[in-house]
Amino acid sequence: MLKANKVSDWAARQGSALALPDQGDYALLYWIEVWPSPTTASRSASTLTYRITAFAQSRTRSTQSAWQAVWQPPAWPSTTQPVLLADLQSLLELQP
Repeated sequence: MLKANKVSDWAARQGSALALPDQGDYALLYWIEVWPSPTTASRSASTLTYRITAFAQSRTRSTQSAWQAVWQPPAWPSTTQPVLLADLQSLLELQP
């Protein structure tokens, strides 16, 4: 588990990120960490918790921004159902 809660922490880990296709002036990267859930309410509940980190950097203005979300699905996620923003348990902007 990565213990990183600042934009600069994630900027230093760009080599391990997944990248979105070319977005012009912006580099868009993300990481998905998967952890065992501490508890599960039932057998149908997911036993995994996901921490998703998104990182954006402007190539010409040298600006950076990063966001993190924690998601624990109520049941095993379906490959045909998108993750809804309302389903995220926390969403926070990381400090520089």
